[in-house]
Amino acid sequence: MGRVFVKNQDGTPLSPCHPARARILLKQGKARVYSVLPFTIQLTYRIEEDKGAPLRVGIDDGAQEVGWAVVQPRTKKPDAVVIAGVIEQRRDIKERMDTRRHHRRARRNRKAYRQPRFDNRRREEGWLPPTIRGKKDAILRVTQDIANRGRVDEVVVEDVQIDTQKLMNPNIKGVQYQGGFSKDYYNLREAVLYRDNHSCRICDEKSVRLEVHHIQPRESGGTDRAENLITLCQPCHEAVHHGTTVIFNDPDFEGKLPDLKAPAHVMQGKNYLRRRLAEVARVSSIYGYETKYYRHRYNWEKSHINDAIALVQKGRPVTKAQGMMIIRPLQRHVRKRWETERRRNAAVVQQRVGKRLLRKVLAAGAEVPAGCEKHIRHGDLVHVVKSGKAYTGWVYSIKTRRNKSATGRWPSN
Repeated sequence: MGRVFVKNQDGTPLSPCHPARARILLKQGKARVYSVLPFTIQLTYRIEEDKGAPLRVGIDDGAQEVGWAVVQPRTKKPDAVVIAGVIEQRRDIKERMDTRRHHRRARRNRKAYRQPRFDNRRREEGWLPPTIRGKKDAILRVTQDIANRGRVDEVVVEDVQIDTQKLMNPNIKGVQYQGGFSKDYYNLREAVLYRDNHSCRICDEKSVRLEVHHIQPRESGGTDRAENLITLCQPCHEAVHHGTTVIFNDPDFEGKLPDLKAPAHVMQGKNYLRRRLAEVARVSSIYGYETKYYRHRYNWEKSHINDAIALVQKGRPVTKAQGMMIIRPLQRHVRKRWETERRRNAAVVQQRVGKRLLRKVLAAGAEVPAGCEKHIRHGDLVHVVKSGKAYTGWVYSIKTRRNKSATGRWPSN
């Protein structure tokens, strides 16, 4: 961090100052620490007029990592980088939403009666998939936090424009963009069958039922593009799914298929991001080739942070700050009682409940008090030993039986 954010006595943002000046203000009692990360101080007296120049924020958008930088313009010296960093975008939103959907479906199936619902959900105008919106909201939160600590006048965002057709076919040009793979066919399945000469690509059989198979399964990230589809007969198709037959190495399908999800995530949500950023400050855009040109002028290596500084400075002299700030957005509402990482490094505690010996899984490093205050409760993950057999699962109910073997205390061993 090259500069320190400063807030006025009433909480309004001021121009950042040098770390040495911040130390003097704190030592003299003229300021207090407002936050540690990023380091921000708040003055104990009021400043009527801030003569410093407002800040500029640069954002280099990406599907997995986003570079951002805050620059403070100066007149007699090169502009100073106040702070710069990288936002590591989440990649678990889709998986967690699927898990939530499965839990809801199971819970609703257990209900004796549930009022029927049909077509009761409406998507508002400008709706985005949760994965894409979560990534753009992470950028928006960082920008809003910066605007809360400093006077931001302009936000410069790189306008990402990726030719996905060029990624799949580098030699495409002209009118070839208008003629897709399924042109002159009723649907994609008919186009794939015609491409494969209406025969199975494993046994070359034609006089059987033909089916279209995904080379890379949908659950593993495969798509419905023609490059990921192949024609198989029904027996070969079943054999492939059962693992008894492997698709041969056809030269037409060698190599990894181009990943188009990352370009789609960046381009699909850019208008939403600009519209929301306009509520914070003035928004301007710059193209990728311009960012590359300015980065080469500075003789910097390729990185998201360098691109963010280059696109906001546009060739003006600048002094880079040491270090960087890495931001990892996390899930806000964790519904799971036991996370997978905690299960792997868990401590096991035993308790007698009737004739059953339950072993409760606690967090790593947890200690059992001498008074045995921790008991097994509803929803705990336990390991049950019954009649010489071991069972692992969740506790839904506990019924204590009165018998001579029930001690009601933790075992001494």
